[in-house]
Amino acid sequence: MLTDKTYKYLRENRLFTGVDDDMLRELDESLFEIKTYEKDDLMIEQNAEPDGIYLIAKGSLVIKKFTIKDTARKEAREIVLNVCNKSEFVGEMALVSNKKRSANVYCFSTKCKILFINTDNFYKIYEKLHEIQMNLGKTIVDRLGETSIRATNEMSKYKKLLDVQLDNADRNNALLKSHKEMSDKNVQLEENIKMVKRKSIIDTIVVMVNTFKSDIEGSVSSSLELIKKLSSDVPSEKLEDLNKLKDIISSISEQLDVYQNSSSISFDKNKDDEKIIVFKK
Repeated sequence: MLTDKTYKYLRENRLFTGVDDDMLRELDESLFEIKTYEKDDLMIEQNAEPDGIYLIAKGSLVIKKFTIKDTARKEAREIVLNVCNKSEFVGEMALVSNKKRSANVYCFSTKCKILFINTDNFYKIYEKLHEIQMNLGKTIVDRLGETSIRATNEMSKYKKLLDVQLDNADRNNALLKSHKEMSDKNVQLEENIKMVKRKSIIDTIVVMVNTFKSDIEGSVSSSLELIKKLSSDVPSEKLEDLNKLKDIISSISEQLDVYQNSSSISFDKNKDDEKIIVFKK
């Protein structure tokens, strides 16, 4: 069972939005660890292995990333990607992708209080509470959009710097080469963001299908059992209709199996030029 303090932190956090109070209180206190940081403390280091997810109970965090080198100063530049406040969470991207941390995270306020969930404990909670699966997917999609805008703005500022440096004849050739490299990296960055965003959307769709199938599996099984019992009692002229009903119910379950396969999902447009999701067998 949770202490009142831990319950309050979880209840206020976006990751646990919509979770039933009783189910939330049933979580084991040992799944969580409270950590405290001072201003400018490094909480998550870029390129480190993922260790868990960080829920902000008090204070705010700033997310920064070392990016392409500054041509004039010959050093890597650290740009701000996002600022996260109380009731938000960070560290989810590396956790769900099982890849190294993509950015540094620092304590931004005077003090930060964090509710930390290590990787193993997070997946125990993740499997038990379907609501956090939806909350996690939505947050990832939203943050990818925000990060894309900030990254584009940084690229725009850096391009202006290069345009000014082009006036220096001695560096003209070197700057033109740097400009091309920057453009290539910008294109690659946009492609990577699109790929990650698409994967996040597909993962969210699969989670929704899994949840829906889990909810109706019992009803489908019960219906098929009932049809089986009725088949021995109905007149032969009604048996054909009963078998048709059985086929319809079975096809629903089979179609959900298709929807669960992320490789079957693609995107298209209908005749009205509206975006649609297409599931292919």
